[in-house]
Amino acid sequence: MRKQLLPCLLAGLIGMGSASVLAAPNLSEREVIQHIATHNPLLLGAQEAVLAARAEQKELEAALWPVLGVNSQFTAGNVQHMSMPVPDVPAASMSMRPEGFTANLNATVMYPVFTGGKIQAQIEGARQRVQQAQTDYTQQLLLLRTDALLALLNIRWQSSRIAVFIAERERQREDLKLIQKRFALGKEAHYNVLRSQALLDNIQQSLNKAELERVQQSIELRRIAALPTEASFAFSEPLGDPGPFKNEFELQHIKQHITERSPQLNILKSRILEAEARVQISQSRYMPFIYLVGVYEQRIPEIESMQYTSGAAVDLLISLPVFDGFNRDAESDRLRREVVVLRYNYADVQNRLHAEADKWLMALQMSQQNIQLSASAVRQSQEEYSLAKQRYDLGKTILLELLEASRIQQQAQLNQLENWFLYETSRIRLEGLMAQ
Repeated sequence: MRKQLLPCLLAGLIGMGSASVLAAPNLSEREVIQHIATHNPLLLGAQEAVLAARAEQKELEAALWPVLGVNSQFTAGNVQHMSMPVPDVPAASMSMRPEGFTANLNATVMYPVFTGGKIQAQIEGARQRVQQAQTDYTQQLLLLRTDALLALLNIRWQSSRIAVFIAERERQREDLKLIQKRFALGKEAHYNVLRSQALLDNIQQSLNKAELERVQQSIELRRIAALPTEASFAFSEPLGDPGPFKNEFELQHIKQHITERSPQLNILKSRILEAEARVQISQSRYMPFIYLVGVYEQRIPEIESMQYTSGAAVDLLISLPVFDGFNRDAESDRLRREVVVLRYNYADVQNRLHAEADKWLMALQMSQQNIQLSASAVRQSQEEYSLAKQRYDLGKTILLELLEASRIQQQAQLNQLENWFLYETSRIRLEGLMAQ
């Protein structure tokens, strides 16, 4: 990326006075952007959300495996006793345990043979939630990156404006000295001295505001990148002419990219698929649930006369809900309507993103035209000020003309910087919409 940061120590602008020199190395623009991905709390939380969604998916996928359970019971006694005493049941009809040490070991295996697609739909919903978490992470990263690039751009813009104000302030100071000399010789009215001093004060106010804005943007950049307070930034160049324009943005191309790659739209797509999976889960309640259960019981010691023996059994469990007060119908209807609502939300977000693309593309094109116009205006204003200065030095014009020429030149330079800033802002916004 051709944009870099201007060399300065932002900490010195915060007004600390006798602040000590920062020991931390200067950070480049690339390092600042990389620091976002590794230190921003919002992104770190989004990473944990991805891991949590994957864990949920594994939890639901476990339902596809058979469930194995092992139970054991150990008894020691000096008399025979019933294993499960039940009131009003003759002892001969119940299992008896011999005296001494006995053990009862039980192993059970249960496997879902058919659940009406419920388990598969639950897993599909979990997959979509993983996709949503991953896309949300990407979206947060893109938003933070865009905010950081805009903050960096704003810092460069304010730094360039500061340079203009400083140059104008020095020029006005020289002009004020000249006016004061002419006033002492009786060649200039006192109100012209006051007017020149007022203009100098206004320039200083504008300079102070630009410095304040630059400090505020640097504070915002520290927040976005989660930078420590002792970190400083390395700026390499001021805001400059973006150079020859290229047709790198076409409306249809932009809208296609938005539809295919926008994290916001991808999250909504995934939510629609998840909602459709919930509909399938609801519809599975109309189907029977079939489980295959295998049981093996080992008894130690085995005594056939007491019906205390080992054995195995296989059961087929079938559950079919017959009537539930129309709860399933109401749930399925609600879930289907939620799918429709999400599809409408998707269409609305898509239209909004396409409208934003239209807006920023128009701003980009307008900024390109204004950059060309402002370049011409800067050249003309510089020439006009030079001529006005020569005429004033020769006594062929009044001070008001010189001050007006100076004001026009300064405003032309500021307009040029603003057009560069608006162009870069529109480009960053468009790239953010296209998820580049």
